[in-house]
Amino acid sequence: VTLSGGGDVDTACCARTFFPWAYKTGVVVFEPFGGLGAGLEMVLRQGVRVSRYLYADVSPTARSVIVYRLAALQQRYPHLLEATAVQDALAGPQDVYQYTEDVIFSMVKPNEQWLLVAGWECQDLSAAGSGEGLQGKRSSSYYKLVDMLRWLQAAAREAGNPAVGYVVENTAFQFNWKHP
Repeated sequence: VTLSGGGDVDTACCARTFFPWAYKTGVVVFEPFGGLGAGLEMVLRQGVRVSRYLYADVSPTARSVIVYRLAALQQRYPHLLEATAVQDALAGPQDVYQYTEDVIFSMVKPNEQWLLVAGWECQDLSAAGSGEGLQGKRSSSYYKLVDMLRWLQAAAREAGNPAVGYVVENTAFQFNWKHP
């Protein structure tokens, strides 16, 4: 994927390097558009230790819920999610538009396996929404997500880390619909 802002997103499959690193050393999970923290739970359910968790969501309600969920997930997976992994979970910017290339580069340390899990805003994509697609006010956040992924991949390369794994989803695309 090449963006108008320059640079490419590496879309190559990274499973051969990702999983050995993840199961051996743990993974840094970054969840912009974090919501209920489903990405974190997905990783834990797969038996992968989370060495660090970073969360962002503009919704105060979502941030309140994730604090409760982090405590519950630590109780359920104490060997995979230690307190040190989540101590700074909400310390970064909560608005994805505040993430810059410099902010992303400052987050990445050597010897880390990163996983970005994100489902950007779908209101402009859904049948009940505006129908403006990725050009809509909310769903255009997809482009910021792609920038963040591109910067994260570059920062990981610069730090000598393995390729960044990522899961990007949007439920609006799971339905076959036509907007009038």
